[in-house]
Amino acid sequence: MALPSLHEPFSIAMLEAMVLEKPFIGAESGGTPELIQHMNNGILIPPIDPHALAQAILFLLKNKKVAQKIGKNGRISVQEKCNIQHYTQRLTEIYTYLDKSSK
Repeated sequence: MALPSLHEPFSIAMLEAMVLEKPFIGAESGGTPELIQHMNNGILIPPIDPHALAQAILFLLKNKKVAQKIGKNGRISVQEKCNIQHYTQRLTEIYTYLDKSSK
């Protein structure tokens, strides 16, 4: 799955591809770098760089085992970081921080 969007706040398509263990390629912009760790659970490319996109696609096509590992790691990342418990914990941390800073 390739999503080289220049402005992508946080893509549901990215999450769907990762859950399906598809190796993900995304631009280093918007919300994509918040979840993608380059060469671990996806591949980050510079924005507006068709050559880098082509190179990343070719790399995954030529390196099936790496592509499978990136896909599996992507699924794990989504399961760990994109669930209600994680969001609830992060929101609680933000409210606690704001409460302490207002005193």
